[in-house]
Amino acid sequence: MDSLNAGAVLALLGGFVSVATLVANVRSTRRQADQVDRSEDRADWEATTEGLRQQVVWMGLQLKDMRTELDEVREELEETKRELAVTRRERDEAHDRERETMTRLTAAYKRIEELEQ
Repeated sequence: MDSLNAGAVLALLGGFVSVATLVANVRSTRRQADQVDRSEDRADWEATTEGLRQQVVWMGLQLKDMRTELDEVREELEETKRELAVTRRERDEAHDRERETMTRLTAAYKRIEELEQ
């Protein structure tokens, strides 16, 4: 009986060892699958990150171009304002000369009328 019990114990231990080996293999397989998943996730993350980085670089270049264009437009606007100020001064001076001329002309007509009387 002892040898029968010993055989049963050995068979039982062999079963536990088989189950333990099976559990270890399942765990190992899960770890490998997790590593593959992580590797795929990492690759996806890196691809996404690289894509985003390229978009940020492109947007930065676009922003730089827009700033350059804005600076050019700003300079043109300032030039136009200066030209307009000169034009306004010239216009105002022309109006002043016209008023002076009209005043002198009116005075001349009055003198002519006085002389004719």
